[in-house]
Amino acid sequence: MNNEYDVIAEVYDSEYADFQDDEPMYAQLAENAHGPILELGCGAGRALLPLAQNGYTCTGVDSSAGMLDIFQKRLAAEPMETQQRVKLICSDMIAPPASDETFALCYIALGALHHIADYRDRRAIFASARGVMRTGGTLALDISQNEWRRMNLITESGALTHLHTWEDEHLGVISHFISAAADEVPNTRKITHLYDIVQKDGLVRRITTETLFADISLPEIVWALELTGWRFRNVFGDYEFGEWSEQSPRRIITAQAV
Repeated sequence: MNNEYDVIAEVYDSEYADFQDDEPMYAQLAENAHGPILELGCGAGRALLPLAQNGYTCTGVDSSAGMLDIFQKRLAAEPMETQQRVKLICSDMIAPPASDETFALCYIALGALHHIADYRDRRAIFASARGVMRTGGTLALDISQNEWRRMNLITESGALTHLHTWEDEHLGVISHFISAAADEVPNTRKITHLYDIVQKDGLVRRITTETLFADISLPEIVWALELTGWRFRNVFGDYEFGEWSEQSPRRIITAQAV
């Protein structure tokens, strides 16, 4: 199974490997959940692996075999007891994970839900997740309001935009550029990613891929949750569970399985 993240798996993992801003939030959600954890769109394990290291039984689902391969290699370096707590499944978010157990916490981290452009698919994801959750279990969704605003500005500019440059000890010096355009799906942007890599040997390599980035309104989310067996609980504006407004950097939504 190939997808757009297989092409950029190494550089994407490098770009976000040190991002830990949301780690305390998921630690708190896990502590409150008291049971197995499911991450949809787990990537290379940035958010899920620390939970497994802290003793939780974890299942990660991702449609990118390349990202899961990185996760598996990272997991192989962990103690056996940590390895045994983690199950990885290569599948899209809509398909329920094949598991005999039900989950106490399910989450979709770091704006991954934005890449699901069709609202019907988002609703199907919530329904699928509900099917493997314990009654009373928690769903947490991380939606980036700041990122949607940035995608709109880049779309309006029509320019290729430099996001940032960093150095990876194995890959070299990496620069990430993007351009954005309106997609045929309403409230969605088509994002073209260019990663220029100056390798250790001085050669320059470019990797490109395209992703979709959809705006997701709070009313739509609440409506979809209520249709699929969830009760909306709260919305927060940041990873510290701060008060939410339309100007908040993020929209952290929690719901309870009913």
